[in-house]
Amino acid sequence: MFACIPIDQPMANPYTPAAIGAYWVLDMNQQCFTGYHRAWSLAFGLPCIMILCLGLPLGVLFLMFTKRAYLSERVTRQHYGFLYMSYRPQHFYWECVLMTQT
Repeated sequence: MFACIPIDQPMANPYTPAAIGAYWVLDMNQQCFTGYHRAWSLAFGLPCIMILCLGLPLGVLFLMFTKRAYLSERVTRQHYGFLYMSYRPQHFYWECVLMTQT
Protein backbone atom coordinates (compact mmCIF):
# COMPACT_ATOMS: atom_id res chain seq x y z
CA MET A 1 0.00 0.00 0.00
CA PHE A 2 2.80 2.42 0.90
CA ALA A 3 5.51 1.04 -1.40
CA CYS A 4 6.65 3.97 -3.55
CA ILE A 5 9.73 4.36 -5.72
CA PRO A 6 11.38 7.75 -6.25
CA ILE A 7 11.99 8.43 -9.93
CA ASP A 8 14.02 11.13 -11.70
CA GLN A 9 15.19 13.45 -8.99
CA PRO A 10 15.65 17.05 -10.22
CA MET A 11 19.17 17.80 -11.41
CA ALA A 12 21.11 20.83 -12.56
CA ASN A 13 20.59 22.35 -16.00
CA PRO A 14 20.59 21.32 -18.88
CA TYR A 15 19.04 18.07 -17.64
CA THR A 16 15.27 17.99 -17.19
CA PRO A 17 13.65 15.00 -15.58
CA ALA A 18 10.73 13.38 -17.38
CA ALA A 19 8.85 12.52 -14.19
CA ILE A 20 9.60 13.97 -10.78
CA GLY A 21 8.35 12.33 -7.63
CA ALA A 22 7.58 8.90 -6.25
CA TYR A 23 5.37 6.39 -8.00
CA TRP A 24 3.37 3.52 -6.58
CA VAL A 25 4.95 0.10 -7.10
CA LEU A 26 1.63 -1.56 -7.99
CA ASP A 27 0.74 1.05 -10.62
CA MET A 28 3.70 2.96 -12.00
CA ASN A 29 1.35 5.41 -13.72
CA GLN A 30 0.02 6.57 -10.34
CA GLN A 31 2.05 9.11 -8.40
CA CYS A 32 2.17 8.38 -4.69
CA PHE A 33 -0.35 10.05 -2.40
CA THR A 34 -2.23 11.71 -5.23
CA GLY A 35 -5.53 10.68 -6.77
CA TYR A 36 -6.85 7.26 -5.89
CA HIS A 37 -3.60 6.25 -4.15
CA ARG A 38 -4.26 8.91 -1.51
CA ALA A 39 -7.82 7.65 -1.07
CA TRP A 40 -6.64 4.03 -0.71
CA SER A 41 -3.80 4.85 1.64
CA LEU A 42 -6.01 6.95 3.93
CA ALA A 43 -9.15 4.80 3.78
CA PHE A 44 -7.53 1.36 3.90
CA GLY A 45 -3.84 1.64 4.76
CA LEU A 46 -4.08 3.94 7.75
CA PRO A 47 -6.81 1.92 9.54
CA CYS A 48 -4.84 -1.30 8.95
CA ILE A 49 -1.76 0.25 10.52
CA MET A 50 -3.81 1.47 13.47
CA ILE A 51 -5.33 -1.98 13.99
CA LEU A 52 -1.94 -3.70 13.87
CA CYS A 53 -0.02 -1.14 15.92
CA LEU A 54 -2.66 -0.39 18.56
CA GLY A 55 -5.44 -2.96 18.28
CA LEU A 56 -3.28 -6.06 18.58
CA PRO A 57 -1.37 -4.96 21.70
CA LEU A 58 -4.56 -3.67 23.33
CA GLY A 59 -6.37 -6.92 22.52
CA VAL A 60 -3.58 -8.99 24.05
CA LEU A 61 -3.49 -6.69 27.08
CA PHE A 62 -7.23 -7.10 27.57
CA LEU A 63 -6.89 -10.89 27.27
CA MET A 64 -4.03 -10.98 29.76
CA PHE A 65 -5.86 -8.84 32.30
CA THR A 66 -8.98 -10.99 32.09
CA LYS A 67 -6.89 -14.15 32.55
CA ARG A 68 -4.47 -12.78 35.16
CA ALA A 69 -6.00 -14.83 37.99
CA TYR A 70 -5.52 -18.03 35.99
CA LEU A 71 -2.01 -17.50 34.58
CA SER A 72 -0.49 -20.27 36.70
CA GLU A 73 -2.99 -22.90 35.54
CA ARG A 74 -1.84 -25.53 33.06
CA VAL A 75 -4.43 -24.83 30.36
CA THR A 76 -3.78 -21.09 30.42
CA ARG A 77 -0.01 -21.69 30.20
CA GLN A 78 -0.52 -23.96 27.20
CA HIS A 79 -2.65 -21.43 25.34
CA TYR A 80 -1.11 -18.09 26.34
CA GLY A 81 2.16 -18.95 28.07
CA PHE A 82 4.29 -17.73 25.17
CA LEU A 83 3.05 -14.21 25.96
CA TYR A 84 4.06 -14.06 29.62
CA MET A 85 6.28 -16.98 30.69
CA SER A 86 9.49 -15.04 29.96
CA TYR A 87 8.61 -12.39 32.54
CA ARG A 88 8.07 -12.27 36.28
CA PRO A 89 4.49 -13.01 37.34
CA GLN A 90 3.81 -9.40 38.36
CA HIS A 91 4.97 -8.21 34.90
CA PHE A 92 2.80 -10.51 32.77
CA TYR A 93 1.69 -7.54 30.64
CA TRP A 94 5.21 -6.67 29.43
CA GLU A 95 4.80 -8.39 26.06
CA CYS A 96 2.12 -5.81 25.20
CA VAL A 97 4.58 -3.02 25.94
CA LEU A 98 7.11 -4.64 23.63
CA MET A 99 4.48 -4.99 20.90
CA THR A 100 3.87 -1.25 20.91
CA GLN A 101 7.60 -0.55 20.60
CA THR A 102 7.96 -2.42 17.33
